[in-house]
Amino acid sequence: TERMRIDSAGRVTQPYQPAFKAGRSTNYTPSQNTAIVFNDASSAQHFNIGGHYSTSNGRFTCPVAGRYFFHTVVIYGPALTEGKNMADAFSIQKNGALVAYSHRRAEYVLGTTGNAGYFVDHATVVLNCAANQYVEVNSQAFPIHGNTHYTYFTGYLIG
Repeated sequence: TERMRIDSAGRVTQPYQPAFKAGRSTNYTPSQNTAIVFNDASSAQHFNIGGHYSTSNGRFTCPVAGRYFFHTVVIYGPALTEGKNMADAFSIQKNGALVAYSHRRAEYVLGTTGNAGYFVDHATVVLNCAANQYVEVNSQAFPIHGNTHYTYFTGYLIG
């Protein structure tokens, strides 16, 4: 079974390397400290190579041991109120344990940290995972804007 390919330009590719990009297609408010379910993994700009991301529970399950890269962007809103504390709006968790917080430590201020009741936050992390460990994005109970171009979770095996 082919596991790796070197093309004529010398580029190494792994055709079955696990990778995903899933977006949120509808507005919703998750319960406190529960996984955000990014429910779109099959539209034109999204994918789920290997099927290891679940659009039903919001978890990516690592198929093999290795180092994985993850990045998340979440747009909160609409209708956030002036002064709303958005610090630690979400966290990235591995097997239920905190591994990273969202990167902005701010409150919603119209025209400064957001506009029209929307607030954007993001996080990036590289994790060493064993096979069958899972990674998810957990949120505070804030309204999430469903726009698959802006609200998404992505990850892939580095090696």
